[in-house]
Amino acid sequence: MAKKSKKSTLSLFIIMAALVFGVLTVILPMVTNFASSFFSYTVAGKLLEGTIATYKGTDVFFGTKTDSGDQLLIGSTLGLIGFILSIAGSLSLLLGAVLACLKKGKLAKLLSLIGGLCLLVAGIFMFVAPNNFVSSNLDEILASGSKYAKEAISGKMEAGAILGGIFGIVGGLGGFAGAIVK
Repeated sequence: MAKKSKKSTLSLFIIMAALVFGVLTVILPMVTNFASSFFSYTVAGKLLEGTIATYKGTDVFFGTKTDSGDQLLIGSTLGLIGFILSIAGSLSLLLGAVLACLKKGKLAKLLSLIGGLCLLVAGIFMFVAPNNFVSSNLDEILASGSKYAKEAISGKMEAGAILGGIFGIVGGLGGFAGAIVK
């Protein structure tokens, strides 16, 4: 009698875990307005001109107007690319998980690898986006009457950016692991 070969479902579980981290990477910049901020301006340890200048992830990625409404702050190009890559990576992992359930192993592993790469790059870009946002908008901040020196103004990553970056990198590594595990 021929033995039935059992297929390991470990790869599917790893891909699903990576998918959860990928979805968190997509959702976190959207909801950081409620729990905490994604990013804030700091000036030599103090908040900019005594006001709270915090931004949620969508402000950093797509741009926003200032509180007074007179200036448009440009979004971070790297942040936007990272956001798009996190969506693409999550969709790739979702499709890879569906194909793994349908026993299409090689294609599922390829999609898991692609999704892992997208999420890894997206996680790195989540860490880079706040400083890119500062450098893109520094002249607008100084033109609005800031009394601080250009060198004193910097960006500070808040919980949203840090968790988004960590979840993206962990999801990316999970995507790689899902492609490697038999």
